[in-house]
Amino acid sequence: PMKILQKTLTALAFLSAVTLVHGGSDASKDSARHYKSYPETYDNQSVAIDCTFVKRINGGPQVEGVAFFVAHTIDDDNQMRGGAIVVAVREEDADALAKKFGTVPDIDRDNRPKNTTQDRVDSKRLRGTFHQLAKGHVYVDVNGDAHERVLEKIENSKSTIRMGDGIPVAGGNGIANKKGKKKKQF
Repeated sequence: PMKILQKTLTALAFLSAVTLVHGGSDASKDSARHYKSYPETYDNQSVAIDCTFVKRINGGPQVEGVAFFVAHTIDDDNQMRGGAIVVAVREEDADALAKKFGTVPDIDRDNRPKNTTQDRVDSKRLRGTFHQLAKGHVYVDVNGDAHERVLEKIENSKSTIRMGDGIPVAGGNGIANKKGKKKKQF
């Protein structure tokens, strides 16, 4: 009985260690959650995410000539949402990005997994260069031509990226409109 207990405890300790080492890697590699979990690893690297739709970030500090969006992703490995990440494109490419990835999820009810009522959300591959401006301020430069402008206006960029990640810049839970009332970010 003592050897069985010892083997069991050793096995549990090993499993706990493995879980701790790989704990942050639960999200699939093509999801925002994965890249945001390892920003130092992917900084200035080419990445690809499974994007379900994008929403433009409106209001708040902006960067002239750059359009910021929040890209919503899917975690295909775990059949769940993959989190969201801010993406940047030059202003003249904003409409094309919104058209390519859509501004609402594309739900494919005809191709549901068998024996389930879960809808299948279609995704498209979004590629770009991952950048970390500062801790907690990460984004993907979709065409590779927005980063220079983002760096020129780094403080506004950090504020916009932070807001796009759902973290209020000045405390509240929304953005003040022209009348001073709060409105939803997305």
